[in-house]
Parts: sequence; C-alpha cells; structure tokens
Amino acid sequence: MITPSKRLRDFRQGRKIETVIDAVNADLKDLIDYDERFHPIKNIDAAARMLCDHYQRIHSWHEALERYAGRRTYDSKVMSYVERMASRRFMDNVRLDFEARNQEIKVNGKLFDFDAYLATFHRLNRNYGLDAYLKLKRRPVS
Repeated sequence: MITPSKRLRDFRQGRKIETVIDAVNADLKDLIDYDERFHPIKNIDAAARMLCDHYQRIHSWHEALERYAGRRTYDSKVMSYVERMASRRFMDNVRLDFEARNQEIKVNGKLFDFDAYLATFHRLNRNYGLDAYLKLKRRPVS
C-alpha cells in the first residue's frame, strides 16, 4: 500500500497517491504494484462486500448505499445512474459524445470508436482476473 492509513478522509494520503499516479503516468498496472487498492476487480469486490454487509444488517438497499457512501442522497444518485445506463437513448448519446470528442484517435491504423473502446476496456478487465473472479462460488444475500 502507498500508505497504511485507515482514516475515512486522509489528505496526506491523497497527496501521496496523487504523486504516485503522476510518477507512473496513471498506468494502472504500475499503480497496482504500488497499491492493491487500484486493482479494478479487487476494488469492486471489496465495495460489493461492504455494501452487502450493510444490507444484511439493515435489509434496505437504499440505506445500505447511504451507509456505504456516508451520504444521504447517494442511493438516489446510484439509482439514477443505473436507470440512465439501461436507457438506449442515453447510451446512444454517450456513444455520439465519445465519437465527437475522439474523432482523430486511431489504433493500429483504424479509427477507435466507442464500440472499440468498450471492447478494449472489457479485454483489459479480463487481464485483471475477471474470468476467474466470475467463476467463484457466490453466497446468496439473505
């Protein structure tokens, strides 16, 4: 770990993390070597476990989300994003915005459109052990 801080807010730790991010040009593989908390699969797994732990204590996803984030309106923001991500219209607008902002990007001589970006993103996550993670036995949430 970059720092062993267990504080909820630690500005000194934040500055150290920013320094490391800058030092490695935000390369995720190098960041993971510095601090395992940058590992995308482990990070999402830890967040999901914390959220499930809150849910099992209070039996409300809305309150569990609020406790996880420490903010009262966090649950409504999360649900708003979930609804938007499920909207074809919203995702079409994301695609158009991405392609408008990145018209000049080419990878291996080909234009790098939104679909190519998503495919690359998914392939990179496979490199971090997503396939093995998906095969792990799941505990039911009670």
